[in-house]
Formats: sequence, C-alpha cells, structure tokens
Amino acid sequence: MSRRLVSGLTAIHVLLLVALLEVAVNRIAVPMLRPAGEAPPWWHTYLDYVGLFVFYFAGTLGVLLLAARCWQAMGSRANGRTLVAHGLVAITAVLAAAPLVIDVPAALSLTLELAFAVSMLAIVASSLRRRADLGAQIGLAILAIPLLLHTANVLGAKFVWPDQTFDGPGLVLARAGVIALCLAALATPYCFAPRPFARAVVRPLPVVIAMVVAGAGALLARSGYASLVKGSMLAIGVELTPSQPDPRLAMYLLAIATLAWTLSSCAFSTSTARRSIGLGLGLILLGGYAFKWPHHYLLPLIGMLMIADAVRHVREQELAALPIASETPPISDAAWASYITLVTQGLRRTLGDVHSLTTRGEGGLASSVIV
Repeated sequence: MSRRLVSGLTAIHVLLLVALLEVAVNRIAVPMLRPAGEAPPWWHTYLDYVGLFVFYFAGTLGVLLLAARCWQAMGSRANGRTLVAHGLVAITAVLAAAPLVIDVPAALSLTLELAFAVSMLAIVASSLRRRADLGAQIGLAILAIPLLLHTANVLGAKFVWPDQTFDGPGLVLARAGVIALCLAALATPYCFAPRPFARAVVRPLPVVIAMVVAGAGALLARSGYASLVKGSMLAIGVELTPSQPDPRLAMYLLAIATLAWTLSSCAFSTSTARRSIGLGLGLILLGGYAFKWPHHYLLPLIGMLMIADAVRHVREQELAALPIASETPPISDAAWASYITLVTQGLRRTLGDVHSLTTRGEGGLASSVIV
C-alpha cells in the first residue's frame, strides 16, 4: 500500500505538501510563537530556518512547475486561447518569481498585478468549450472573481482614490473580495464535486471531514478567538474583527467546512481529472488572499491552470465510468434464439435465401445479424 502511494506522488503533490508546511510553519507557527520583547529561544530560531526553507522551496518549485506546464502547452496542438493563456501565465510567473533572486523595484508590483489579472481572465476564457463540464467552467469563473477584486483594489489605490484613505473604496473592495471568497467556497460543491452529484453527496467520509473541520473551527472561535483572528490573518490574509466575534464568522466557518467537503470528495474520486480539480482548489486555498510574496501568486496560477485543464476531460471520464443501467430485464438466450429463428423463417418464405448469425461480444451481450 505504501509503495503504491509513493508511486502515485507527483511534483504537484510535493508542491501541495510544501505549501501546506509553509502555511503551518512560516506563516503561522513562527510569528505566533515568537516571544515578545525578548530574544527567541534556540528552537524558535531553527523553526524560523525551516520556515524560510519551505518558503523558498514553495516559490522555486511553483515556478518550475509553471514553466514545465507552459512549455508543454506551447509544444502541443492546443487552440489559440490555451496558448495565449499559457503565454500570459509564463510572463506572470517570471514577474512573481523575480523577488526570489533579485531586489525588484516597487513599480514592478503594479505590473505583476496587471499580468496576474489578465492571466486569470485568459485562463477562464481558455476553459470555455461546448462539450466540457459546464459546472466546472462556471466554478472557474467564480474562483477568478475574488482574485480580480484584489487587483481592482490595488489599481484603485494607485490611480483612483487618494492616499491615506483608510475607510473608503479600498476597504469596501477588500471586504467584497473576502465575501467573494466565501461565496466561491460555498459554490464549490455544485461546481466541482464529483458527478453524479446525488451519489457524491451521500458518501460518509467527506461529510465526516466537513463536520470535523466545522466543529474544530467553532471550538477554536469559542475558546481562542484572539488566536483565530491572528492565525486567519497570517495564514490566508483574511482579517476578522479583533474586539468582538466577527458578525460574518458563521458564514466563514460554513464556507471552510463546505470547501473541506469538496476537497475530500474530489480526493476520493475515481476520475483523475476530478482529483486534479481538487488539487487545484487546494493550491488556490494555500495561496491565500494576502498577495505579499511570490508563491501567493504562483499557487493560484497553478491551481487555476490545473482546473482549466481538467475541465476538458472530467465530463468524459465520469461518463465513461458510469455503469450501463437498464430498467428492462435481460432476455434469456433461449427466448432470443427462438425469436431470431422465427424471424428468419418468416423472411425465408418471402425473400428466399436468408441466414442469421448470433455472436456474443464484450460484457456478455449477444447480437444477431440477419442477411
């Protein structure tokens, strides 16, 4: 079992694990465990080194995976929209990865934001196909909305509303982006869950996982709300009301539990494309909504590309996996042979030389030909 599990691991799985470690260690553990007003202990210093390592590892691996996907797309017979999308993603990846190796000017951040938004639009446009999964196409567009709202907020702060505006359109857009994130998470079961949906929704394990996540979140909000406020800001860049429980806290917990159900349902799916959708959702989630470091842009780019690629194949894979069901009982071999004999004899009286041939093919299905 362990050998089969290791053989099924890919670079995307490694990136998902590294990104999860980066969130747990570098974003949460290191800042929250740092003692205030005194020198950190030795174990915290080593933990900080581990966080720094996974930080650079996640960014470097993300760039390499994006480069490989873009190179593969350019060498394939993809349509024009797909080629344009991968070309824009390649440009955005270079801009996002530049801070990993050099000191970039502040003006480059605006270029990165523009390239990121255009790449999101191009990825959504490349997924639009007639015979592709409609729900996944709609879900991909919904996922792009909060990411585009972030870019709109950055551009507005740069060109539209004046500086030093703390309670204005920027705050409204930031809150709208968080609400859009929650709505996107709540829409994931209907857009990305395995099909048939009626079969996926009754599987017990994803339901148990979602209930555990919701219960853990509610317990943490009740017993350690201050830690939850700080952790959510550090992990995914979502700011909660610090003085009192956030009025939207119930919606946030419901969104996280719903997303946990979708991720686990996709993970246990028999369709490789559906599992790729789950991996893409996980990478977008781990990228967060802070957009301060390179992998905050790289992980959503990879996740959106994975979902867009899976949209083309998931419908065919799940339809092929459906069993052929029939409400009518099968005809026995004796009854079928008698029927063919009677038809053949009747045709011989009219047409003369008539012959029949019955064969049994794949799945035990019998077919007859009368000539």
